[in-house]
Amino acid sequence: DILPKVSLNDVPLNAKNYPLTEEAAGKLKLFHHQVFTNDIIYADLVLDLPDLPEEDLPYLRFLTLVLTQM
Repeated sequence: DILPKVSLNDVPLNAKNYPLTEEAAGKLKLFHHQVFTNDIIYADLVLDLPDLPEEDLPYLRFLTLVLTQM
């Protein structure tokens, strides 16, 4: 009862637009935008992957889990 409650009326109908800025860092393309996150950094990694046989897909899942833990 002491925690604040959020209802659908508290959620805005239209999403905010955060324009991306593109930068180059060596061979990497970096995209970022300014938004308040209380000094928490969020990152999404996008990688090109080769064609993989179906039997290797479990290893790909393992890779995606391990990459975010490093």
